[in-house]
Amino acid sequence: MTDLAAILDNLAISEVEPLNYLGRPNNWPNRHVFGGHVLAQAVDAATRTVDKSLSLHSLHSYFLRAGNAELPITYSVDVLRDGRSFSSRRVVAYQDHKAIYSIGLSFHASEPGYEHQPEMPDVPDPDTLPYGAGYYGRFIRMFKRHEDPFQHLPFEARAVAPVDVDDPKPMPAKGGHWLRLRGTIGDDPAQHERLLAYSSDFGFMSSLLRPHGILPTHPTLGRLASLDHAMWFRTTDFRVDEWLYYETEGLWMKSGRGFCRGNIYRRDGTLVASTAQEGLFRLKSPDEPKA
Repeated sequence: MTDLAAILDNLAISEVEPLNYLGRPNNWPNRHVFGGHVLAQAVDAATRTVDKSLSLHSLHSYFLRAGNAELPITYSVDVLRDGRSFSSRRVVAYQDHKAIYSIGLSFHASEPGYEHQPEMPDVPDPDTLPYGAGYYGRFIRMFKRHEDPFQHLPFEARAVAPVDVDDPKPMPAKGGHWLRLRGTIGDDPAQHERLLAYSSDFGFMSSLLRPHGILPTHPTLGRLASLDHAMWFRTTDFRVDEWLYYETEGLWMKSGRGFCRGNIYRRDGTLVASTAQEGLFRLKSPDEPKA
């Protein structure tokens, strides 16, 4: 079983001085920092500086440099505005005195208003789907990483209509997976928000390859990287230790970049969050080895 406490401890940050925090990089066998890891820590840093009557409703971020999984990460929070209904923050993450990530966040005090939302797609219940490691495990092991690639992730996933990694073929750009924390946590909405932000970056860009019937390991692909990540929280009434459905869609690819968007739903169909991301899909140069 995954040691959830150890994973959450690895995500924890500590205050060094007012508006400055220190975090550790992810501890899985990878030389780069997972985007969701630095995203979650930056959300934590910003949230600590905001009145508890306000909740996170949107974030817009940029991945500036690849993070080094062997170096600590410092987070500097800039208080942009504190109003009666909204507060705004900017956070920059540094390693070795160089900015690797920046994010703007907005917090809002909930108020009454009209309501509507998109309908959740009709997908199989997670209890009817096989354990996610059967699909994702094979997929990640294609990168020759750890034998159990999920032991360092705080959540499990169950894919709906996944790409066959042994025989990939072109598929609709829209797909998705169920996700759930590997254990239970308390009722603090802020903790559920930052863990959902963490998980929202996992597998997001792969939706862009579905129409092409290829995997990230395809011999024509060189560098793949997230360029930015945006997220809008639609409610605070959700739990990451209960099943959530993450619908993703790869909308556009051109000039070595791709754009995807997603919606995250509770099991009862309530919209929890929406996401958007642009990623880099750089082809290998003709003289670069194909394997």
